[in-house]
Amino acid sequence: MLVSFAVSNYLSFRNERFFSMKATSISEHKESLIEYPNGKYLRSAVLYGANSSGKSNFISALNRMRRIILSSVTLNDGDKLAYTPFLLTDKSTEDPTRFEIDFITDDETTFRYGFSYPQFKITDEWLFTHARNATDTPCFSRAVQEFHVTAASPTAQHKQHSPPAT
Repeated sequence: MLVSFAVSNYLSFRNERFFSMKATSISEHKESLIEYPNGKYLRSAVLYGANSSGKSNFISALNRMRRIILSSVTLNDGDKLAYTPFLLTDKSTEDPTRFEIDFITDDETTFRYGFSYPQFKITDEWLFTHARNATDTPCFSRAVQEFHVTAASPTAQHKQHSPPAT
């Protein structure tokens, strides 16, 4: 389930824009909420606003993040990523685009995944897990080609608990 999404330096979004499905303390319409151990979330949401306020660009940002993730395994060195920065300042064309998403899996584990990239390649990438009433625990992080995997990584945990080969 989508918990939140953030984007910056993409199309009409120079500064970070943040979308959250976290429920507020409204006591009405409790049937419209999904309850997890770490909080209550909305079942659905609606984007609305004036013409040219960024609704379509926000949906495009979600889709761009998805396409980059799904196509990343087929990219070769030197292949350009689809890069559409905010164009109304000179500086933003040099800055990376940044996407970050929080989500809850079917087993109710919360993750925060994100990456940033200028034109050619992903320069920063990260994955954190979040336990109830705890701080974020890094699973992995990457800065350019420096890669760190921690014991909190689902892959590392799987390897730690796997029975020895016979």
